[in-house]
Amino acid sequence: MEKASSQVKEIFKHHKILRLKNFGRNLLFLMLSENLPDGKSYLEFPNGKIVIHEVFLNGTLIGTKTVRTVSSKMLTKSESSMD
Repeated sequence: MEKASSQVKEIFKHHKILRLKNFGRNLLFLMLSENLPDGKSYLEFPNGKIVIHEVFLNGTLIGTKTVRTVSSKMLTKSESSMD
């Protein structure tokens, strides 16, 4: 169990480094979640804005749209409900 815990800590460490690297380059950060349906993800922007984003097929074309903006508090609460 302790090994799994240290692996999770290592993953979160790299997650944080990657986020900061993206934001330092003025890029967004994509977060996939089991709490969202297929085709949807969270996008976090350098300015702190977080949206739920959807990718979908429209015939042979791939489309995207913002479903809604969420607060970081709402995201934290939603993600912690997975435990």
